[in-house]
Amino acid sequence: MTIETRIILHRLLGFAGHLAGFHSTSCTLVPLKDVHQSAQEFVCTGIDPQFQVLPRSQGLRSGWYIMSYQAEVLAPDALFTPKIYPHLHNTPASEKNVITLRAHVDGKIRHLFHFPTSAAEFRFDPFDLDLESHFRIEAPVRGRFRIDRFRLTCIRHIPLLFFVLRHGLLASRSHRL
Repeated sequence: MTIETRIILHRLLGFAGHLAGFHSTSCTLVPLKDVHQSAQEFVCTGIDPQFQVLPRSQGLRSGWYIMSYQAEVLAPDALFTPKIYPHLHNTPASEKNVITLRAHVDGKIRHLFHFPTSAAEFRFDPFDLDLESHFRIEAPVRGRFRIDRFRLTCIRHIPLLFFVLRHGLLASRSHRL
C-alpha cells in the first residue's frame, strides 16, 4: 500500500469516526514535576509525579472521553492512582476541579470520564496521593514506570450509551470483586 493510499484511508476512517460520534487522538506526555524521562521509561523522583498531556491533533472539547494507555510499574505492589487536573478558564489546576480515576495495576487501562470544559491540555498525575491516603501508605511510588500508547477518544451520546451498556453488562458477568 502506498503512502498516499494510507493517508487517504486514514482520513476516510477519521471522517467516518466523526460521523459515528467519536474521535481518537494520541497524546504526548511531558514531565512536569517529580518525574523525568529515561530512554523508554519514566523515573519518579518525588512523591507527586505530574505530566502535562498534549493531544496531538486538537484541543479537548467539553464532553465524554475514554482515556486508554498501557501501564507498567517496576516496583513491587505499586498501584496507579491516577487523577486529571483540568485547566479551567485559564486558571491553574486545583484540587477542587480534580477528576479522580479508578486505581489500577499494570496492564491495558481504559478510563471513562467527563471533561468539564474546552482546553488545549491538562495535567495527569499517575500516582496522586491526597493527604489522607498518604498517611495510610508506607511510602509513595518511587522508581521506574512506563505509560505507553496514551490516547484520548471523544465519544458522543449514542456511542457513549453503547459503551456504558456493553461494559456494564460485561462487569455484571464478571466473577472478580
